[in-house]
Amino acid sequence: MADKREAALEAARVAANEFEARLRRGLSPVNEMVSQIIEQHFPANVRDECWEIDYWQRIFDWERASFVAYPSWWSTSDARDPELDPSDFLNASWAKLYLPVRAGMERAALRWIFGKAVARPLAPPVEKRFDQIIADLRTFRGDTIGEPDELPELKTTCQHTETKVYCLADWDELMPTDGTHLEVIQGLSNAADTVTRQEIADAGLMRKALLRSEEQSARLKEKAYDQMTQPADIEVQIGSVLALGAGS
Repeated sequence: MADKREAALEAARVAANEFEARLRRGLSPVNEMVSQIIEQHFPANVRDECWEIDYWQRIFDWERASFVAYPSWWSTSDARDPELDPSDFLNASWAKLYLPVRAGMERAALRWIFGKAVARPLAPPVEKRFDQIIADLRTFRGDTIGEPDELPELKTTCQHTETKVYCLADWDELMPTDGTHLEVIQGLSNAADTVTRQEIADAGLMRKALLRSEEQSARLKEKAYDQMTQPADIEVQIGSVLALGAGS
């Protein structure tokens, strides 16, 4: 009985470890925190219809949510998994979720965050403060990205739009020229260059030569078959000479 008990306990431990490993492989810190945010700040009565879900999807950019985790040493609790880093989501003492608001939807997001209002305006002083925040955001995006709403308004067909970029860093590298191969690609294209066209032409000529050789071999076989009046026989002599002959 003791042996069976130990075997059952060992099997249970193995199954539990496998189950925990599967849970960890499927663990997404962002999804876990988003679920907590929705549970705490979005009551069930504002997310029980399709139009409400679509409304929240248009206001917040859920796909770009990110987080920062703070190490476990800020908490007096023991690490859940000492083998993992202190800043790992399982060991972290605190975590902060960043949920972006889509450009152009700032007022709707602010009304919900500060007043839990879906459509109605808040008090005039609050709305005035919202105007200042939105103006600051538009100015920042205009100076940083080039467009106050991130994307320009398209008014004409094939309108040219400029993308503002920043150089984060530049440097020089000293490389040996002996044995270094450099190739500049100006644009990706599936068009054939001179070398490729010549390779294609050579391959075509090779295929034609092989076809001619096969046709000639077939004609020789047909001609030999027409000249044969009796079945072929083979005579083998054991020794240093092997003689083959065909009857005519």
